[in-house]
Amino acid sequence: MARILAGRDDALLRILAVMAHPTFEQALTARLRTDPGQPFVTFYDDTTGERTELSVTTYANWVAKTAGVLVEDADLSEGSTVRLDLPTHWLGPVLLGACWLVGAEVVGEGADLWVGVPDRVPPSGERMVTGLGPFAARVADPPRGVLDLGALWPGQPDSFLGLPAGPDAVAYDGAGWAELSGAAGTSADRVLTDLNPVTPDGAHLLVASLAGPGSVVWVADADPAGWDHRASVEQATRQVRAPS
Repeated sequence: MARILAGRDDALLRILAVMAHPTFEQALTARLRTDPGQPFVTFYDDTTGERTELSVTTYANWVAKTAGVLVEDADLSEGSTVRLDLPTHWLGPVLLGACWLVGAEVVGEGADLWVGVPDRVPPSGERMVTGLGPFAARVADPPRGVLDLGALWPGQPDSFLGLPAGPDAVAYDGAGWAELSGAAGTSADRVLTDLNPVTPDGAHLLVASLAGPGSVVWVADADPAGWDHRASVEQATRQVRAPS
């Protein structure tokens, strides 16, 4: 009986979360009101030694700037589609949020815009590259005819000036925001993970943490020998490992 009641409580929480914040913009605004300075996205690269951390406010600023680029430079709007071809990186959650803010659907293939790293650029179509260095700096030698996120985001304001997506916008691989957030649920944990944020499992974790109020520590090229120590240092309350 206890399990049944717990399952019902979890389902109710999912429904209430969707009803309270039927769009990504509303969910993010709610977190800004309650936890503006709290860590939300933390990123480690165990190959380079990088550690980057974005508070809720800093994350929202990056999302707004990137959304401005998607609208003004890539000409996206609600109903557009984007493929995110990125490794595990803190820009993954930023680009997901930017797509959802403008109402662009994240898809696997056949997108209006491809976004990824320079060594993965497809031969044709609308394309945008991003570097993976500090502050998402511009790419040294972007391919001809390809947009460079690092050259464009500095000119954008910290607040999105466009029209945020409505509740009917498709968010991820055919699922609307209500379906996506309902499936993801809520998480108040600080989660340590080596998932890629732009994968389905990674996107669900991001959405759950946004509603949470949780946070995620994303790790690229995770060193198994340092995993437990990092969990302790980052005060992780839950761990999610990518399938081997």
